[in-house]
Amino acid sequence: MTHWLETVFPVATFFLGGLSTHLRDSMMEKRQRAREESTRKADRERTILDRREAFELDNLGRLGEALSDLARAAGRAHYEDVANARTVGAYGVAQMGGTISEDRLLANRAVHRLAGLVLNDDLRASAERARDALNIPSGMRNVPVAHAETALTQAALAVSTAQTAIAARIRYIYSCQGQEPQHPGTTPATTA
Repeated sequence: MTHWLETVFPVATFFLGGLSTHLRDSMMEKRQRAREESTRKADRERTILDRREAFELDNLGRLGEALSDLARAAGRAHYEDVANARTVGAYGVAQMGGTISEDRLLANRAVHRLAGLVLNDDLRASAERARDALNIPSGMRNVPVAHAETALTQAALAVSTAQTAIAARIRYIYSCQGQEPQHPGTTPATTA
């Protein structure tokens, strides 16, 4: 019986050793695949975040410029309406045409298009409020100049608020630190 044990024992240990080596290698390979998958997932997430940030930065910069263009166009229209009010006697009586109206139309379209792409709901609403406020003076008809001046001043404040919010969001994206910026008159920021 000892002879049988001496023959089977080395063979059994050989197979058991091979089996344990195979199991160990299999587990190590599984761990390695999990690490690689985790690394690939993190790389994908980082790529998506980088693309989102690049999109958002580009869009916010263009939106800020479009708001400035709209403010300039609204200011030129207001100046022309004030000049006409001196001769006619009331603001908004004479209809405008030419490049000022076209500039304002193009700037309005740009702000509308770019504001629709803003990911942050509060920031989008702020840009839309500024756009709407800038269009109020040009819609006024047969009113005292002081009313139009007040409307343009309120529009300038709305533009300033929107551009401050845009700048704060851009700084936040670049810094990637702390909490989202809070702006006067807005609720805590929500992103889509």
